[in-house]
Amino acid sequence: MIAHITGKVKSINEKSIVVLVNGIGYEVFVLARTAENLQKDQDIELSTVHVIKENAQELYGFVTDREKAIFNLLVTISGVGPKSALNILNASTPEEITSAVINQDSAILEKVSGIGKKTAARIVLELKNKLAAGISEEVAGKSHDVEVLEALEGLGYHISEVRDVLREVDSKLSSEDKIKTVLRSLGK
Repeated sequence: MIAHITGKVKSINEKSIVVLVNGIGYEVFVLARTAENLQKDQDIELSTVHVIKENAQELYGFVTDREKAIFNLLVTISGVGPKSALNILNASTPEEITSAVINQDSAILEKVSGIGKKTAARIVLELKNKLAAGISEEVAGKSHDVEVLEALEGLGYHISEVRDVLREVDSKLSSEDKIKTVLRSLGK
């Protein structure tokens, strides 16, 4: 599997770029906001997801670990393929998607082309379940802060940045409220 790519931007298309690596051009599907900030011949480094289909192989590239983490969670949901996951990330930031999941608000996903009301509600429900499942059983006996750290790390946030923000959060809040507060702070 191709997990990372470093090279020069050979060309920029509407939904993808071509990254030249040692004379080989790799087509990488990227977020619109990523493509908009690129220029031809610019050095680029992307974390990638290599998708192998029956009749094709595709690379999806991400500038941040959070984008990749949300993408990987989205594609595990039945009926959400890599192109739909990329469309969801084009419509919303990882922070907005995480906040929507925590608040059980599917409205942000309903705005994405090809995602109806029922599918958006299912995505929110399944992502919430997947996030909850990501917190191991042993965490149940640990402090709320450890739960918050592990949950946000599972979403691609670095523990150090979460820990810094968490120090400023009221320790009496529930884990869910702490997560919401930290996400608001990190989203600024």
